[in-house]
Amino acid sequence: MVTTRDMLYQFFLVLFRRKWMLIITFMVLLGGVCAYTYIEYPLYKATVRIMVRQNPKQQLILFRNLETPAQRDIRILPARNLIEISRSQEIAQKIVSQYGLDARLARRNQSPETEREYIWYWINAIINSPIRFGEILGLFPESEPNYEQNAIEQLLENRLDISLVAETEIINLSIWEESPKLASDIANTLAEHLIQKTTALDQLKASSAYVFTKDQVEIAGQELERMEKSLVGFRNREQIIALEQEKQLKLKRLDILEAEYARVAAQEEELRAQLVEVQNRLQRVDPHILASTVIAHNPLVTELKASLYREEMEWASLRPEMRESHPEITRRQAKIGQNMRQLEGEREQIVQSETTTLNVLHRELTAQSVKLQAEIEGLSAKGHTLKEQLTALKKELLAISGKEVTLNQLDRKTKTQETLFLNLKNKLGELEIQQVNRLSEFDINIIDNAYLPLDSSADYPDWEFNVLLIGVPSALLLALLLAFFIDFWDDSYDSALKLNRDIGLPVLGRVPKLQNLTDVI
Repeated sequence: MVTTRDMLYQFFLVLFRRKWMLIITFMVLLGGVCAYTYIEYPLYKATVRIMVRQNPKQQLILFRNLETPAQRDIRILPARNLIEISRSQEIAQKIVSQYGLDARLARRNQSPETEREYIWYWINAIINSPIRFGEILGLFPESEPNYEQNAIEQLLENRLDISLVAETEIINLSIWEESPKLASDIANTLAEHLIQKTTALDQLKASSAYVFTKDQVEIAGQELERMEKSLVGFRNREQIIALEQEKQLKLKRLDILEAEYARVAAQEEELRAQLVEVQNRLQRVDPHILASTVIAHNPLVTELKASLYREEMEWASLRPEMRESHPEITRRQAKIGQNMRQLEGEREQIVQSETTTLNVLHRELTAQSVKLQAEIEGLSAKGHTLKEQLTALKKELLAISGKEVTLNQLDRKTKTQETLFLNLKNKLGELEIQQVNRLSEFDINIIDNAYLPLDSSADYPDWEFNVLLIGVPSALLLALLLAFFIDFWDDSYDSALKLNRDIGLPVLGRVPKLQNLTDVI
């Protein structure tokens, strides 16, 4: 069973056995850290402190009647937008071109001057030798280094630090460069380019908005002119002067006509009732009346009486001589009965002649009926005329209502278009002012300009940090790991403890390490 004492013994045994490896590895690694720190270009940090806020004046120019142009996301701070703008390729390219950072990089890669530049030249040559060899063999396409792009990437990735102070609107913009003056100049120039960029962006937006708004003003003006012509043409075509006054007059005329039509209809109904009554009376009155009558005896009655008398006389003369059943007697009786029946059916006196005259009441009723019919026809014709006038007037009122709706629509569209045109014209003037001013969306104030004295100490590399905090611990750790790694794969036995642990047998003795053969003799 391995105890803690055994583990400590084994640990220190490994350290003792690999002491020279530990010392050499530690010294090599620490020397490498020191060498890297020595050959690294010294960098000076220059910082510009900037306060960034939303510019309220800029909002009022575009939106005079509004407090803010739109609801902003509280999670998005103007300072964060400015940080992203400061990392733009365009600003970095201006800095590189202005201070010749690409020319410096090209000189160091082509014609090094200082000892440090020579060291980095050969380091890069060794690192890039496989690529160069592959280009010679044709494995890789030959390419010329783009020093401008390399300088831009070096500036953005390694030489630029931007941080937002917590719970503030202050940005720390730091530049790392190889001289205090260059670091300060680049930092201040970057801040100026940042302000110019934000202003240019707002002016670009204002220019785009100005061109768009100008086009819209022209379109709105043409549309307004078209609507005004349409409105005037509609008024002239429909002969509209005072539409509301005309409507009121026609409504009054409609009331008068409806009252007159109702009165005529009532009169016509009343006259029709009178006509019916007169016609009923006229049917009951005879149109003629009897003025005189001449009465005379009826000649047929006289003749029938004479014939009856003769037949009775003959029947009386034959009765004594003949029996009752004798044909002559029977014929005479039948003849007498026939004459008596005819005599009963005839009047003894008849009207020989009559004189008649027209009935005055009938004539008056007829005249009254004709008069009523004439009045009814007149009222019916008048009612028909009034009805036609009412229908035409109602159509005119409906047409006026339609005209009024159309006129109101045209007027409303014209006013809306006029309002739109005036608003666009006002905005065009505001955008024209903003297009030429220097006001940015961000209110950027430089709190502290970057300044470093010429005798300032380099901020990078830090010897104490690199050697004591990074070099010594890292070299020691790697040396220990290397020693234990090699010992782990070493299967030789150099102690009785290790042999006893592996084979489980006690060790009786061991041969000491001999320096030469004389020690054995």
